[in-house]
Amino acid sequence: MTGTAPGDRLEERAGRLQAAPRSLLHSAVYTVAGSGAFNLCRWLVVVLLVRYTSPDAVGWFDLAGVAIAAPIVLFFGLELRAAYVSDGRDEFPFGAYRALRRLGTGLAAAVTAGVILTAPLGATLTPLMILMLATGLGRALLNGQELYLGYYQRREALGRLAWSNVLRGVVMVIPFATILPLVHVLYRDGPSAKTALLWAAAAAAIIQDLGWLAVWLLYDRRWTERQPELDRSWTWRQMTALAWQTLPLGVVMLLINLCDSVPRWFIRASHGGATDLGYFAALKVISLGIGLFMMQVAIAGANRIVVFYHTDLSAFRRTAAALLLIAAGLGGGILAAAALFGRWFLETAYGPEYARNQADFVILIAAQAVSLLATVFGFLITQMRRFWIQVPIQIAVLAATTISAAVLVPDEPVRGGAWTALVRATVQSGLFLLCVLAALGGRDPQPGASQRLHNGPPPA
Repeated sequence: MTGTAPGDRLEERAGRLQAAPRSLLHSAVYTVAGSGAFNLCRWLVVVLLVRYTSPDAVGWFDLAGVAIAAPIVLFFGLELRAAYVSDGRDEFPFGAYRALRRLGTGLAAAVTAGVILTAPLGATLTPLMILMLATGLGRALLNGQELYLGYYQRREALGRLAWSNVLRGVVMVIPFATILPLVHVLYRDGPSAKTALLWAAAAAAIIQDLGWLAVWLLYDRRWTERQPELDRSWTWRQMTALAWQTLPLGVVMLLINLCDSVPRWFIRASHGGATDLGYFAALKVISLGIGLFMMQVAIAGANRIVVFYHTDLSAFRRTAAALLLIAAGLGGGILAAAALFGRWFLETAYGPEYARNQADFVILIAAQAVSLLATVFGFLITQMRRFWIQVPIQIAVLAATTISAAVLVPDEPVRGGAWTALVRATVQSGLFLLCVLAALGGRDPQPGASQRLHNGPPPA
């Protein structure tokens, strides 16, 4: 740890925030632009897979990244990025967070690889197996990079955060956009075209992972490690204490991603199998991008949320209200757009085969509109460092999701999955809202660092 006292470090963050004041909108422009570019590239990868492979290949691709890798990776990741940003009093040094993240990333990669290698794909589907492995391990790489993005947030170096997302998006989409069309031209519609395109997708995923690793090491890590104030020290005791403190966040992320995975497993087990899962995944990734957009807006205000919560509850409430207004407006706008232009959009992006699911798409967008509010509430709870209370909330949400999927998915897999998403979002938003109200209800606004800095030093 540095020699600066925790209260002084909080004062430093508050002072830095007031020395270079930016509006929430100004900060959000950077994060949204970077995240928008990344998510656009991710969606384009799905579009390319839809265009050049089969729905069942898209389904297995989604299964590897979302239903298998994401719960494992995010559990071992312990949501350390959010914990680091919310550590307003620097209870743990950066070095402890980094050491724990490295350990978690290695464990997550090993477990993910083991699960995928034991998947019942058969010996004839070797390229599909490699595609799933590269997709799963890629999730581990992205999660390993997250701590450095948290450092950008704490420093409000949001321009660098945006460029990091842009670079990751570019190195993701270029291999798929180059290799898949080339192999399609070479093989046309020959008897081996399907297998060749699967091999092409697998090769593109491997190159994508290497690109993400390069961005992590050469851009994020290189700049962050050069900062003189970065406290790289750590001890096993600190790392153990940090792991115990953030364990509920790992459990919460596991439960959240199980809520994503459960409908997919039910769809995979239905009569449509991986094909219906491919349709569902192609629709779902669009709504997922909207949710991540909202998360980036929240991330733009993360540093000030932490500072205001400890120093100025009135400013905290104003910032929270602004985030909720943005979420409500965005949700209403995307729902109206989906109802009016959803069929045209799906047919243009994916083709007529996918456009037949336009009604399911509207339900998924409605679920995402509600989920935007849950995103803000959950973000506020984490920044207030209310970690353990999120565990029973997410257990309740997982129970509601599982029951809904068991009842709704078997008869109509894609539509049942969409309705399940709406049930989950409604339950999650309601419970998170109650948690935020309870957390704020016991506190009164108190003058603190931000107010003292505004008013000047106290009289002698």
